Order: sequence, then structure tokens, then C-alpha cells
Amino acid sequence: MLTLVALHLSALLSAVGPACAAAPPEVWVSPKGDDANPGVAGKPVATLGRALALTRELRTPDAKTARIVLRGGVYRSRRH
Repeated sequence: MLTLVALHLSALLSAVGPACAAAPPEVWVSPKGDDANPGVAGKPVATLGRALALTRELRTPDAKTARIVLRGGVYRSRRH
């Protein structure tokens, strides 16, 4: 009986496991942001270039990808 319960629990955990996987880290960008910000929802960065740099910093063996979230607005290119 104990073996049967363990098998059912194992099957349940393997079915639920992928749905419970951690979401990839996010970097938020907004035209009203600041590249000195950490890139979180409440303090977005201003440029896609800074967002890309932050995603490289966030990569780990467990989180090989990151999501960039663009808030609505007009993004202007800053040329030097």
C-alpha cells in the first residue's frame, strides 16, 4: 500500500512540477524610467540597451533566460 501511495505522489509531483517552475527574471523598461534604476516593475530602466545588460547580469545556471517587459509609450533613440 505504501508503495502505491508513493507512486501516485511521484506521478502527481511530476505532473505539477513544470507548472510550478519559477518564472524567468524580468527587467522592466519605460520611457519614463532611468538607467540608474534596478529594472524592476516599480523602478524601470529607460533604454533597451540597459535592459539587455541587466539580463546578462541576471543569467545563472538555473535561469538561463530573462524576460524584458516594455511599458507603453514612445521610445526615442539616443544618439551620441
